Amino acid sequence: PIFYIFKEFMVQGSLSWAVIKAALLAYQANALIDWRNSWMVWFPGHAVTYGVMPAHKRIPWMAFLSFFYMCILSVTRGG
Repeated sequence: PIFYIFKEFMVQGSLSWAVIKAALLAYQANALIDWRNSWMVWFPGHAVTYGVMPAHKRIPWMAFLSFFYMCILSVTRGG
């Protein structure tokens, strides 16, 4: 929901209860697809992080995974 509130704030240029309500309605409409995208990235990503990745490479790997997830979120939600 924070992504949607921030996005709506940037589009509207102000933060009010109407903006928050619009953001939460958008989140409600897109929640299942967003959850699916999140699970497609984070479950396998954590499996690699804690099952395969050496300890000294975990932080760069998670940074890459976070960037990749933000790209997916931006493409699917027009960020």
